[in-house]
Amino acid sequence: MTNKIVRFNNHKGTTAKYIILQLLCIIIPSESVLANKDLTSELNAIKIVFDENRNNFPHANFKFSYIIFSRTSIDQSEHAQFNDMLTADASFDYNDREAKYSRQFSASTLKATVKTIDSNQSSARAFNLRLLSNRRSTLEDLQVPIDKDNLAGSVEITEGFSAFTRMIEFPLDLGFSEEQRGDLSVEFDHAINMRGGAQIISIDQQSSGFLKVVLKQEDFTKTYFVDLEKGAIPRRVEFRRTDYTPTIVLLDDLRLIHGKGWLPFSMTTIVGNGGKHLHIKSVDFTQKGHENFRLKFSAPVSVVDNIKRVGYAKHTIWDLDNLPPLSSARSKFKEDSEQHADPVLPKEIDSTLTLRNLFAILSSIVVVAIIGSLVYWKLIKAKVKS
Repeated sequence: MTNKIVRFNNHKGTTAKYIILQLLCIIIPSESVLANKDLTSELNAIKIVFDENRNNFPHANFKFSYIIFSRTSIDQSEHAQFNDMLTADASFDYNDREAKYSRQFSASTLKATVKTIDSNQSSARAFNLRLLSNRRSTLEDLQVPIDKDNLAGSVEITEGFSAFTRMIEFPLDLGFSEEQRGDLSVEFDHAINMRGGAQIISIDQQSSGFLKVVLKQEDFTKTYFVDLEKGAIPRRVEFRRTDYTPTIVLLDDLRLIHGKGWLPFSMTTIVGNGGKHLHIKSVDFTQKGHENFRLKFSAPVSVVDNIKRVGYAKHTIWDLDNLPPLSSARSKFKEDSEQHADPVLPKEIDSTLTLRNLFAILSSIVVVAIIGSLVYWKLIKAKVKS
């Protein structure tokens, strides 16, 4: 058997402390069909390189543009072409204890996306979202346009960190806890250990210099084009399932961060004729204190706590580690075990919709493009993990 040696370059900066990765080499057999043991060892070696790079970003504060587009094409140079774009200002701050995310379109942009389908239904392409989590619970602030003049909103506390991560995507799943990640390392680990029937189909060197890795689980196929020279980051991921529209994720504009590693400044997710694009505008690696992880509102708002089943009175600043005492909560939910009734809120917070009530209202509203693609992609990741 003939083998090729693909070497990883060591990148050194101007000081002795600037050592990004200590990587030697991976032996990559030239044949596309190999013994499973060889494929497993190669996949594990790539996984190690990816983890070494990703783990250099344990905390960060990002500002970026979040763009929804309704039509796209991919040219021969593998760059997405956007049309009919909507752009939001966004930010994402995280450390090992807390995380905060914001994605804000202007009110006029949101309302302009509403289209009437008939007398009872309309569609909207975008919604505003803010999230705060201490990794034990998550505060969700959601605003959705319900017609060309009005927005519906809710502010709620839900249990766990998954409520945070299921609503967003970010390059390399940075800031995600181990349980919520679906990046290259997690998927490769499933294939190496054959979890859920996942298996390695092939590993091949491409003329582009990328390594093509194909994984399969039931009727799901996932193909990675891995950049070995830059942190084993997958520059392109194709997810295909029988009878479903393929999903393509592109990671571009990779930059070598001094003292850390390779970071993609661009991420594009394409599902059918639409998708979303993230472009990082700035990043600060200073570890922020707890005071940075609060949600501030322009006017006092009430919050429904679905964990403790209470409704809190209105406040301007909300801190998950410093919630009002239960004795001050204005109302508890009325239990109805037979009918599973929606919570009854006090008058002080009637104007704030719970997510359950909000989506009951939106049952007559088809929020098509971005919510559909987000749920589809998250279901894909969950299926492959299972």
